[in-house]
Amino acid sequence: MGPKEPKSDIRDKTSGRRIEDVLLKAMFESAPFYHNLKDTDGRFLLVSTLYENWLGLGKPEIIGKTIGEIGSDSVNVDSIKKIEKLILETGQTIETEAHAVHHDGKGQDRILIKYPVYSDKGEVLAI
Repeated sequence: MGPKEPKSDIRDKTSGRRIEDVLLKAMFESAPFYHNLKDTDGRFLLVSTLYENWLGLGKPEIIGKTIGEIGSDSVNVDSIKKIEKLILETGQTIETEAHAVHHDGKGQDRILIKYPVYSDKGEVLAI
């Protein structure tokens, strides 16, 4: 007999939220890398704590906004928009190198991986 599957309706006893929602949020906040999830209009839905620290902003200043609205000079905004548009059009995962600037002015080269997140109906929900 294998491991039991978690029940999808399990709720966090303290907040009533589904355990999957609690775990997803915890995963993003704990991720040891720069991580974000955006809707199909490029608005941030979730960001890791490390990502917040990189921008020098808190979640309330990031969530619901695009990188252009945040006014960050940390990345090439036009390049990010082109990559995200290509993902929405093709469904491809895109991996590229990017130079990012920390809010304190220090530069860093990174591997940028962006991919579509699909609904159970095969529609792109997020990037």
